[in-house]
Amino acid sequence: VSHEIRTPMTIIREGVSQFLDGILGDVTEEQKSILNISLDAIDRLGRIINDLLDMSKLESGKVELKKELVDIASVASKACRDFGLRAHAKGVQISLTAPEGRVETYADPDKIMQVFTNLIGNALKFTDEGLVDVSVSDFVDFVECSVRDSGRGISNEDLPRVFSKFEQFSRQPGAGEKGTGLGLAISKGIVDLHKGKIWVESKVGHGTKFTFALPKFNETELFREYVTARINQARRAKTYFSVATFELANLEDLKNKLGEVRCGTLLDEMGQLVRDNLRRKTDASLRSVKGVFVMLIGTDKTGATAFAGRIRPFIDDYLTKHGLIGEVKVITRVISYPDDGTTEADLTKILLSN
Repeated sequence: VSHEIRTPMTIIREGVSQFLDGILGDVTEEQKSILNISLDAIDRLGRIINDLLDMSKLESGKVELKKELVDIASVASKACRDFGLRAHAKGVQISLTAPEGRVETYADPDKIMQVFTNLIGNALKFTDEGLVDVSVSDFVDFVECSVRDSGRGISNEDLPRVFSKFEQFSRQPGAGEKGTGLGLAISKGIVDLHKGKIWVESKVGHGTKFTFALPKFNETELFREYVTARINQARRAKTYFSVATFELANLEDLKNKLGEVRCGTLLDEMGQLVRDNLRRKTDASLRSVKGVFVMLIGTDKTGATAFAGRIRPFIDDYLTKHGLIGEVKVITRVISYPDDGTTEADLTKILLSN
């Protein structure tokens, strides 16, 4: 149903936008006011539909996480910047507390951004003055993130239902910001998919603090997860599965010369460069500790070698532009199912070997 609603809604929005922009003739100030109200309502309907779709996918198990090595502090920082103007307009101070350097774990960056967006948006919605403080803490086995506000707070009787669907707390009668009551349920679903935990602490009149913790997966566990899923997919389709890798051979030396933060940024940008040049939706790239891995379903070893040959010049151009072409040594490898192995153990062992 949600998919069927999207198409006519898009058409309606385009028509209203054309009127508002004066493309279809002059518009009076009163007409502009009404059209702006209509456009806001259409956009709100779009957000409702997106929430319904996200909730439906989570409940039906159709959400596939695209995990990679993510700097959670960087994701949190971007989320804070995105809400900067909105916070300023309300007179609310938004801040980020995080360790220096990178706070890394394997996670789906888009989904974790969605969690931060839901929690920060929710905090601003019910905070009329004061602050919203976002924090990231790095522990040995997990990363912990929290969003604390000085808003209205949630009563003790409402706390057990915070992560339930269609629940809205701290709502006041009359006009004001409204939502679907799905944001927190979606956030919990995303955190659960990451095998993490999310919880809330609150007191009426003293604000609310949402916290979620994500486990630190090691590289071997992640590759096994990815490779197993794609081998099974290849078996069902009776086709090939290949992996092309682009790894920094002298990473430890680079850390000493450039620093860990710069090396992390280099790997992030390399990963983005590879993602930008993927041609098929079925192809998936994974940023690892020392490089980028690309999973290619339906591609044999010859095809994967050709793919690696097409991508490598983009990486070399990037290194040249940043004055690193002679300093950074990138090794390209290709392995394939079933040519190099028929189980996840076979391929993972080759993938993680030096």
